[in-house]
Amino acid sequence: VESTSLAAIIRRNTTTTNLQDNVFFFNAQIAGKVFDDRNGDGVPQPIEEGLAGRQVQLLFDGNVIQSVLTGKDGRYRFSNVDLGTYQIEYATAEGWKPTTSDGQSVTITNGNTTDNINFGEQRVQQQPAPPPPPLPPRGGQAANVFGQLKHKRQSVLM
Repeated sequence: VESTSLAAIIRRNTTTTNLQDNVFFFNAQIAGKVFDDRNGDGVPQPIEEGLAGRQVQLLFDGNVIQSVLTGKDGRYRFSNVDLGTYQIEYATAEGWKPTTSDGQSVTITNGNTTDNINFGEQRVQQQPAPPPPPLPPRGGQAANVFGQLKHKRQSVLM
């Protein structure tokens, strides 16, 4: 009984199943990561790094209620979120394309953290620059002009 939490007692003695571990403290959070999805599968892999400085927004009824930038590891977190259904959105950076949906819906029903709301981006392949025009062949037109001038100079000297 000594190490039994109030949440455990409530779970055992009621039909309430949606309890957070600490029933006295409510701090629902939504967290995730924006990552460099190199293989384009929409799932973060250990070798796929987070993308810093990406803006992520928390919307309720279509209105932005919180906005954050991802940290150097690509992670973001919204704290002190009330009960309800939210939309998490982010804007894909220029030169990148999304590999996951650019918005996800999350319903908060208790004070726990809803984690792994992740967004993947993949760098857009740039078209290579066209090759430069070929150089004129040696002994071509430029050499001909020089040869004609040299020939004229010799005939004037004779």
